[in-house]
Amino acid sequence: MIHRRHVLASVALCVCIAGAPPGLTHDARAEVPCLIDVLTGTDPFGFTQPGGAVDIDGDWIVAGSPSEGVDVAGAIYLFKKDGLKWKREAKFVESPPGVQAQFGSAVAISGDRAIAGAHTPGLDAFVFGRAHVYRLVAGVWEEEASLVSSMPALRDGFGISVAIEGEVAVVGAIYFDPPAPGKTFVFRWSGSAWIEEAILLAA
Repeated sequence: MIHRRHVLASVALCVCIAGAPPGLTHDARAEVPCLIDVLTGTDPFGFTQPGGAVDIDGDWIVAGSPSEGVDVAGAIYLFKKDGLKWKREAKFVESPPGVQAQFGSAVAISGDRAIAGAHTPGLDAFVFGRAHVYRLVAGVWEEEASLVSSMPALRDGFGISVAIEGEVAVVGAIYFDPPAPGKTFVFRWSGSAWIEEAILLAA
């Protein structure tokens, strides 16, 4: 079984599972991670910040590359386990891409859905943050929705953190300029659309 703690990110995205070279006892092998694959992109501007964010669920990995592209717009990649290797199945960028949006700086995956944030902290100050939900349909990943805050503010950091489980998605917002208390937005799938359900505050 592959566990989240065995997914590592460095110069390239590395995937490890419990195991070790022959000769160690079973108990020892269970404690030693061994490299089984290195995941990269192939585009002209490259998988330039692999492991900026990663998540894994079952046979799928989602990996963010938030500094990818001329304008640091970012991208995400989805990989599927194929035997002992991982095959790149999809790549997504924002449309239209935001300047320094850092799309993919936060990612999560659960079942047949993945989510990625673009919190836009840089030059494109007049664009609010967003989070994009993707769904696996008939073996193909496609964008299902773009989530935005019901309380948008310039440089609101909406999308700086994301999580998803079943039909509930959570998006964090940390306000950069001017500084303000952060908020957590909860969205639920209604069967036809993602609806904002709640806004959580620290106090």
